[in-house]
Amino acid sequence: MKFFNIQITKIIIFIIFFLFFNKLICGQGFWTQKTSFPGAPQYHCVSFVIGQFAYVGLGGQSNNFWKYDPINDNWVQISSFPTGFRDNAIAFSIEGKGYVGTGYTNYQTIFNDLWEYDPTNDSWTQKTSMPIFGRISAIGFSNGRYGYAGAGDGGIPNPGSLNDLWEYNSLTDTWSQKANFPCAGGTDFCGFSLNAYCYFGPLNNGLLYIYDRVANTWTQKATFPIGTIINASTFQINGLEYIVTGWNGSTSYNQMWLYNSQTNSWIQKESIPSLPRRGCSGFSINGKGYVVNGLLSNGSLTNELWEYTPDTTTNIISENINKSFLDFYYKNSKLFVNSSQKVFLVIFDLLGNEVVTYNNVELLSKEINITKKGIYIYKATSINGVNKNGKFLIL
Repeated sequence: MKFFNIQITKIIIFIIFFLFFNKLICGQGFWTQKTSFPGAPQYHCVSFVIGQFAYVGLGGQSNNFWKYDPINDNWVQISSFPTGFRDNAIAFSIEGKGYVGTGYTNYQTIFNDLWEYDPTNDSWTQKTSMPIFGRISAIGFSNGRYGYAGAGDGGIPNPGSLNDLWEYNSLTDTWSQKANFPCAGGTDFCGFSLNAYCYFGPLNNGLLYIYDRVANTWTQKATFPIGTIINASTFQINGLEYIVTGWNGSTSYNQMWLYNSQTNSWIQKESIPSLPRRGCSGFSINGKGYVVNGLLSNGSLTNELWEYTPDTTTNIISENINKSFLDFYYKNSKLFVNSSQKVFLVIFDLLGNEVVTYNNVELLSKEINITKKGIYIYKATSINGVNKNGKFLIL
């Protein structure tokens, strides 16, 4: 009997090792359930990330905020949002500060305000409000030092779907209106920043648009494969955008899709191993994605927190380099650029900050003087108006 038990134990250990090793070899991503949100389960809560921490709050009848530490997998309550409970707000972060605004307490009390959270002293400060009436279920995200808010619904005071876009400059504390979305407005759509560009969608019929803040123009991109989706969550890992959960107006999802901006394509990834849900909040820290709270398909609220670890083959850097007028190359561990004609070249970091700019110059074996290691994105335009973009890595 003792020998039999030893053999069974060895078999179990082998199976566990095989499954673990197979996961590593196959490179599949996977979900892990983490410590649940400690407050009451929320629908339409907001989140933003500062440094190594995520900040999650609001939604429903709550004005509480909590800080999540992914390394220790624990939550700590911080200062509550100063104006009381709020639903369907927006949130983003810029240079070490968090921003929360818009939303409503009821359909007649709708906000256009903006509040800044400073983690160094755990305090909230009111900033300049949007120079237009308030809205609910808008989109909100940041790109470099700029924040963006748009779309949504004006509620009872100003009913109807909106398709406007506003840019917030955190340095000057001012707003400016940008080009409207090139389609009908709506509520509960996704907005995100990816590789120095802004994206709006997927929306009705799965349409996705990209916004170029330099040119102030919109361009339609690849349609979302499963059509209309609202109340979805997003997070970004290594320059790739993930859209997870959501609702099509009748059915909730636990599916996840990855959008690759370099190939303009969608790939279905691993679904959350739990009930379908919508109205969750998504964020990413240290190369992992997170989804928290939401409304389950059975009608109950959840405070679950799920962590996604991507596969080992997804995050491959691709470049779109046209060597007829622009060429990047390494020499003696240094990066150089060479152009056969005058070009306009702008290089961004992954937060959308402009790092290097060359205006209408011929770059003859020009060294790129970037000292910080990491992935960078470039946008180049030739003197003939040919546009090219891509990525490179500073080692």
